[in-house]
Parts: sequence; structure tokens; C-alpha cells
Amino acid sequence: MRVTGRSEMKPSLIHPRDVVLFVKTTGERDAFGDPAGGSETEAAVTLKGQVRYAKYDQMTLPGGGDDPRGEGCVIFLAESWDSSGGKKGDELVLSPSDSRLVILEVQPCGHYGGKAHLRKVIFSRKRATI
Repeated sequence: MRVTGRSEMKPSLIHPRDVVLFVKTTGERDAFGDPAGGSETEAAVTLKGQVRYAKYDQMTLPGGGDDPRGEGCVIFLAESWDSSGGKKGDELVLSPSDSRLVILEVQPCGHYGGKAHLRKVIFSRKRATI
């Protein structure tokens, strides 16, 4: 943690690395958040994040619906995440891999002084390239 200004405590990232966020935009979405007709575009944004894997190359059967545990998470500073426009359904690429990871959930965390200073982005593997 770092102390800034008037003794305001803010969390900081441990060993941050580059994470590419692909923000998807579409005209409209259905009740499940999937594109409902029309074309979908994506814009790449590079952010610094702290990566943690929950499981790696492990065979598990998925439950019905979303799995909030996912395969890992990335912690971002709230200011950078919020300004990127990232949301559930967007995709991440963690360098040096080219694997696409889909965002399952975004949770506020790192609460100090009544404010969440971090965002926990839970992801799951979408597809991998060799």
C-alpha cells in the first residue's frame, strides 16, 4: 500500500504485467448478454494487471450457467479499469500467450475509506492458440 496526500491509503498492484482487453461493442444484446443481430466490433486496450490463476490445464466439468470461480482473475486499479469500458463478455489476452479469455464477472475490491480502489476481473479460457 502507498500513502498519498492526507493519509489516504490506497492499494497497489503486486508484479503488474500487461493485459490486453478487447472491449466489444454491438448495437444491442439479448437477455443473456449475447449480440442480438448486427455486427460486433472490438477495440484493444492495454492495461496493467495482477494475474492469479485458480486452475491451470485442469479438467473440470462446468455447471449450468456462469461459473463465478472461473479459471483465474486479474486485479486492476479501479481508475484504469473503469476508464477502459470493460465489462462481462469482453475478452482478455495475457502476454506472452495469445489465448483468448472471456470475462465472467467484475467485482469491486480493495475497499479503503468507503471506496473500492480495485476491480477483480474473473475469467475463463475461451480458446487457445499454439
